[in-house]
Amino acid sequence: MRGHTRIGLLAAGFSLLLGGCVSTTWHPAEDLAPGVQASVSPTEVAVLRSLPTAPHQSLGTIEVWLSGRHSTAAILGKVREKAAAVGADAVVLMPGTTLFSEPMSLENEVVSPQAVSYSFTAIRRLESPPSSS
Repeated sequence: MRGHTRIGLLAAGFSLLLGGCVSTTWHPAEDLAPGVQASVSPTEVAVLRSLPTAPHQSLGTIEVWLSGRHSTAAILGKVREKAAAVGADAVVLMPGTTLFSEPMSLENEVVSPQAVSYSFTAIRRLESPPSSS
């Protein structure tokens, strides 16, 4: 029984080593009012290449840390989950925020194991400009 447990733990460790992981960290914007944000479905979160010209509110930054090889779809899935949980309806891949890698493509490709981090700005689109009080 003890041998089976050890083999199972070794197998789990190797799968993590080979598959790696994608983790996200949330950094709310300094001017974001505290409170419960309306969550949305991750499938409703749009991925944009630049900030929209339409009125929007910046909610904060989502940092994505990678180890191992991952498809763009897997990475964006984690980003969409985090964004939806904080009430964002879109994220923008911030140019120049990639560490040790070529810029991330929004196409479905496998990202190099040298890709360490990406940053996304989480936003909520507004119907009208926010009032300045």
